[in-house]
Amino acid sequence: MKKINIKASLLLIVAMFATFAVNAQDVDHKWSVGAHATFNDYKGDLGDDFWNFGNTGVALTVGRYLSPSFELVGNLSYNKIKTDLAFSNNMKIGEMDNNFLIATLNMKYKFNNGYIIKEDAMLAPYLLAGFGVTWVERNGQFYSKKFNDDVRDEIFNLAVGLTFNLSKKFAVNLETGMYYANSDYYDYYSDKPERPSDLYNDKFLHNSIGIVYKF
Repeated sequence: MKKINIKASLLLIVAMFATFAVNAQDVDHKWSVGAHATFNDYKGDLGDDFWNFGNTGVALTVGRYLSPSFELVGNLSYNKIKTDLAFSNNMKIGEMDNNFLIATLNMKYKFNNGYIIKEDAMLAPYLLAGFGVTWVERNGQFYSKKFNDDVRDEIFNLAVGLTFNLSKKFAVNLETGMYYANSDYYDYYSDKPERPSDLYNDKFLHNSIGIVYKF
């Protein structure tokens, strides 16, 4: 796989997000920016850490109002996934200590659209789906083989969330969702061709809490 520079990619995407937000600040105040703390868990062939909240990260979001029902949301997050690796007999065979840089573009469906819930509701639930790219710095060990490389992959995002509108400009956001990887090698192991379906690719649960500013 092609070698990549995680730090350089992070700086480039942060610059793109910053430019994206600054250039749009005067367009009808239909934009939002957010800063979020994230909690990330792995599930794959060699373990299931879902709902352990064992790995923390950070995320930045930029949102653009499209209609009462829809909003376009860009998300940039930096996460760490660290866990022991084991087959179903729970015997440890290695460990994973990966750093993830994930950039996604998502469509949000808002229930506070005036049809289901009033638009100015304090509690505003939503659904979110999107697609993006992840850059992974893989560090770990599988049996006696050690890994230290960088890979790039596509990723799909599905999530549900709840926004607490504190005022017209500030809100608190809670979200839980799933990143579906396009490959099965984040944990250095794949059981294909025994289970060829992409449904068995590695997955990552992400939960977040953050502050959103609307302008």
